[in-house]
Amino acid sequence: MSAKVIASVNPKVLSWARTESGYDIDSAAGKLRMKPERLIEWEKGDERPSLRQAERLAALYHRPLPVLFLAKPPPVVLLAAEFRHLPGVRPGEESPELRLALRTLRRRREIALELMEENEEQPPGFKLSARLREEPEIVGKRLRESMGITIEDQRGWADEYEAWRTWRDRAEALGMLVFQIPFVALRQMRGVSLFREPLPVVGINSKDHPLARIFTLIHEITHLMLLVGGDEKAASEEKRKIAEWNELERFTDSVAAATLMPLDMILTDQDVVGHNGHDSWSTEEVSRLARRYRVSPVAFMTRLATLNRVSWAFYGEWRLEWEKKWENRPKSKQTGGPSRTDTILSRVGPTYASLIMDSLARDLITPLAASDALDLKVHHFDSLKSALMFGTEPPPVAEVSEG
Repeated sequence: MSAKVIASVNPKVLSWARTESGYDIDSAAGKLRMKPERLIEWEKGDERPSLRQAERLAALYHRPLPVLFLAKPPPVVLLAAEFRHLPGVRPGEESPELRLALRTLRRRREIALELMEENEEQPPGFKLSARLREEPEIVGKRLRESMGITIEDQRGWADEYEAWRTWRDRAEALGMLVFQIPFVALRQMRGVSLFREPLPVVGINSKDHPLARIFTLIHEITHLMLLVGGDEKAASEEKRKIAEWNELERFTDSVAAATLMPLDMILTDQDVVGHNGHDSWSTEEVSRLARRYRVSPVAFMTRLATLNRVSWAFYGEWRLEWEKKWENRPKSKQTGGPSRTDTILSRVGPTYASLIMDSLARDLITPLAASDALDLKVHHFDSLKSALMFGTEPPPVAEVSEG
């Protein structure tokens, strides 16, 4: 039997890596299937892990193994200084899954900016703005016109997948990157924005229905507009009380609903204007009309609330019940599933994927670096090139069983 190789990792860096990844001692030890006392000994320096154990620690904390051997923890920018306030999430206390997602979004943005510079491209700037004192109808109209989507376009989409791809592509044309996030529970986060300029980032939870992702996307763009307008700041700087946040979230929901379903579309729909009874909409009615506009039932119900067709109290109760049913719905057992290429392209989108592959073709990035930037093995690159060339991006399947 070969002798165990001891890893001379820095105990302080071990502790830093764990806390930065969002784990306490017990949860980290549970993931590693060891006693908490052993992890405490490693972080105090009383004992040293083996090389294999150090590799497991690095994998759990999603850090390169050499980082654990540094003389001191590397300097980092607080995540809460970059992302918008998330209801129910205290800055600095994000779950390990959410912290990893936020770090991934930040890293992809940095990669995109570096490659744009190498390609001598000017990063696009996001210029749209909004103020809380504005009417949501006006903001929604301005956003929709900026995205160049007409009522005829919307009614002509073949399905929810074409709807999602179109809204996402038009969003990126405004000067941002849009990524889908796996592994994070919906109850923690449906969408998030990185408040950085140039090239802000929007992350959308891939566990959600494609139509619900569209609403979340417009909701997040509205947060970015409020940032540009000066009415919102990063999570670490915000001091609003809960009631004030509820009002802000209602504003962004109202703008999203107005963007997706403009007045001249809704008020000419006889099934809407002819409906009798306030707060008497059935789930079946809402779902049927939502399909007509290629939006989620939550988006359509939000629109009814903004038009005073239901009360906000009824809307709140209905939405909580709907989201509970969606998250707890029976999970279908899929055989086969999408390929690895399809999964990654759905997550990163064609804009980011094309930037990586074009840079690779120009020898501005190595195959290994491209593989790391995409989280895709090199032997999948030919199929990715084909998908990008022929526009065969897969449907955004809800990733309900990952993690």
